[in-house]
Amino acid sequence: MLNRPHMKTFLIAESDAAVISTIRQALEPEGHSVLPVFSGEDALELLESRKDEIGFLITRITLPGISGLELLDQARSIKPNLCHLVISHYDIDLLRLLPGFQKYRAHFLAKPFTAEALLIKVKAQLDGSCD
Repeated sequence: MLNRPHMKTFLIAESDAAVISTIRQALEPEGHSVLPVFSGEDALELLESRKDEIGFLITRITLPGISGLELLDQARSIKPNLCHLVISHYDIDLLRLLPGFQKYRAHFLAKPFTAEALLIKVKAQLDGSCD
């Protein structure tokens, strides 16, 4: 389980309602807030307006408008210490070919995933370098 001192507001850039539901089921019982958006542009807008509150970004790679990787680049320029997780149903061998993926590869979770698998990835970051 996650430690209460690490409670965060999670910005979720995802268009699949089932995935958002899984994320909510994992994070909300741990005391975290979840803010879902459906595009990279919406995520950036919300991050700009609530950057002091948002501490973690979970994004899929394919989004309407800008990609999840572009979103991460821009989000981390707004808030450099932002924790992040990239999710995708694409095979990691295919994703390695995407420009920019390598710098986010360590924080990747393949779909479909369980609430437990998500919590393990999130906890690893919260216990590490993320404030």
